[in-house]
Amino acid sequence: MGRKTKGIDFDITKPSMGSDEPHLSGLWEVFEGYEIRVPGDGAPYLEAVGEMKKSYRPLADTPFLFLAFARLADQPSTEEVLRSWIEEYGLLGVHYDDGRPYLPVYYPEPATPPLMYDTEGGPGENLMYFWASAQEANRVLSLYEAALNRDEEKLERLLGGPDVVQRITKNYLEAARIGG
Repeated sequence: MGRKTKGIDFDITKPSMGSDEPHLSGLWEVFEGYEIRVPGDGAPYLEAVGEMKKSYRPLADTPFLFLAFARLADQPSTEEVLRSWIEEYGLLGVHYDDGRPYLPVYYPEPATPPLMYDTEGGPGENLMYFWASAQEANRVLSLYEAALNRDEEKLERLLGGPDVVQRITKNYLEAARIGG
């Protein structure tokens, strides 16, 4: 078995993160609780309830946050796992005033991300997106670890076959030759 990424691997990013200004540092809020709302005409979503209990800078204060989020996909997708995560780190921040999550599929027109993200949830902060995001993060982490371990079989399996790996390798080598 190859090397697994650990939280300490992300400590190097901590000193380079933002200043004390919220828009530069990515200040995030965590509330006293969260409720799952089930609307009559949409997907179940998360919404904060109560007062803010803490604020933190996710990338500076918890440089391992991506790793922890990606590892959620290794656990069963239960309400207990979800609640534990959001009570510690808060919501993903994908709900916006117009009700659409910030995903290209929901925006046929060019969409500009907001300067400040919504930490209180709403219809755009749906449960299906939360779990799909954790699975995608897990896939990215698996690709990284397979590349780090030079595990060609795993890379081929994750990317969809040897042809894809060869094409990516060829593109990388061409880009390196042009750039270097």
